Amino acid sequence: MFGIAQAQSISQAVIGNSGTTLSNASTELNFTLGEPVVGNVSNATSVGQGFWNGAIAEITLSNDDFELINSTSVYPNPVIDRITITFEEMNNQTFELKLSDINGKQLLDESFENTMGRKEIDLSAFSGGIYFLRISNQGSQSSKTIKLIKQ
Repeated sequence: MFGIAQAQSISQAVIGNSGTTLSNASTELNFTLGEPVVGNVSNATSVGQGFWNGAIAEITLSNDDFELINSTSVYPNPVIDRITITFEEMNNQTFELKLSDINGKQLLDESFENTMGRKEIDLSAFSGGIYFLRISNQGSQSSKTIKLIKQ
């Protein structure tokens, strides 16, 4: 005799410990957090769905975002005593320089207006090691971080 077996049927469900719906005039985001993170984004032109890790943000980049990266240079690196920072076509803009050591301790915090297209910094008082120089353009709020090796 043959017996009839029935397979178990499990309905689809998401068990989450948190979730919400975020919306504005043109977009709606529904999501739950748990294991896994599952969500759905829809607006008038597209629908997306999938597994996500972290928050979703819409960022629009422009050429201004890359101006500081492309228009500044720091030399020499490795440095013995002094570094020179050059700024191409960025005159009369205010910049902030922050130098920190490998442990994050801030060693220099200086603001200046770029009138000459270059800035020199004396590092002769610092011991040899790795430092991070953050150059920020206060007008465009863009920044660039450079790893410096002090000999």
